[in-house]
Formats: sequence, C-alpha cells, structure tokens
Amino acid sequence: MKYLVILFLLGLSVIGLPIVWVLLYVKGLVVGFSVGFLVNQIGVKGLILASLSIAPQNLIVIPVYIIAGTLSMIFSLKLLNKLFSKRSTGPAFQPFGKYLLSFGFLLVAAIIASGVEAYVANGSMEAFIKSFYE
Repeated sequence: MKYLVILFLLGLSVIGLPIVWVLLYVKGLVVGFSVGFLVNQIGVKGLILASLSIAPQNLIVIPVYIIAGTLSMIFSLKLLNKLFSKRSTGPAFQPFGKYLLSFGFLLVAAIIASGVEAYVANGSMEAFIKSFYE
C-alpha cells in the first residue's frame, strides 16, 4: 500500500513522471532477482518454491502497479498540459476525483493481494518447506 501511495503522490507532481518509471523498473528487478536466485540456488525446488511463495500475490500486485504507474503518468501529463496550455481546458477537480477513485480501487486490490500473501502463499510455502525435511 505504501508503494501505491508513493505512485499516487508522484502522479500529483510533474517531476514525479520519470520517478514512476524508475520505481516500476526497480519493482520488476527485485521480483525477477528473487525468483532467479531461488531457481539458481535450489533448482526445480526453487522454481516450485517461487511459484508457491512469490507468484500468488504478484499475479494481483504486478497488474495493480502497472495500472497505478500508468494512471499516475497520465495524470501527471494532464497536469503538464494544463500548465502549458494557452486555452482553458476546464476544472482540474473532475480528473482528480477520477484519479483518486481509481487509486482507491487499486488499494482494495492491494489489500486483497496482501491477504493472499498472508494466508495462501504463507501456508503453501510452509507445507512445501516442511516436505524438504521429511
């Protein structure tokens, strides 16, 4: 949820546009490195462990982050257009309301993903690790 709040706040500023790209890149790098490390160290068991522990919540979270990054970039570009446009394009409150509502839905999806991580991924990872020692 902190990550989504950061993306939301960066979308409110024009300077946040390139920072959004960097944050999305770093998030993908971290997830990819984690999966790659597990597979490299444990082999097929690492792939299964990554599928059970990392994949379930990331099936929800990664599209949420991509949508959040896209929304913040679009809103940032709209603000930039309003700043440099010679003609009046209307009030800024209506797009801000849609932006806020969209991020509200994304926060709900992030809460669902954290529930999946806490209950589904944790339980399946625990059972798989216990099978190592049997």
